[in-house]
Amino acid sequence: MYSVLPNELILNILRYVLEGTSFDDFKKLRRTCKQWNDLIAVAINDEISKFFEHGWRICIFSSYQPPGQDVAYEISHPIYNNLKGEFVFNKFPTDYKSILYWPLEIWLNYDKFCVASFSIKHDDYLIKKGNVINYNDQFWNISVEFLEKDVKFKIIDWKVKDEKIFKALTVYLNVCLNV
Repeated sequence: MYSVLPNELILNILRYVLEGTSFDDFKKLRRTCKQWNDLIAVAINDEISKFFEHGWRICIFSSYQPPGQDVAYEISHPIYNNLKGEFVFNKFPTDYKSILYWPLEIWLNYDKFCVASFSIKHDDYLIKKGNVINYNDQFWNISVEFLEKDVKFKIIDWKVKDEKIFKALTVYLNVCLNV
């Protein structure tokens, strides 16, 4: 009988259940039926999206020490979420032209703590416009579209893919956000 309920009603029920349980326990409800399996992913992604209001960010980070210099340069730029739901990198300051040769990383972090990251190779962002590259690790995967032959690119999709990230999110909610 539960499989004939409208999706919106099931989503409301799942959101209510998620408020009183951990991500780790909540994901076990996926075995209930195919409809619940699909909607649990939606409920989890909705909940994770709320975290971006509380210090969760996707950032670009780079650190570089020019040969023969004692000073290492670091930059970290947050990504903002526009109205279309796409994550797009903020523009780099004009004085960072040499960043093309710096090692770049995409970070999923809470405040200043990096939860997961991907390194972007120099060859990746010197390729032609419109190329999409998928980066994967044990926590999440992300698809990046390169817009030009420089560091202008956008995130076209990202997904949490392992329960370890749910455990980390639960800890941060309980400890850092005092929830």
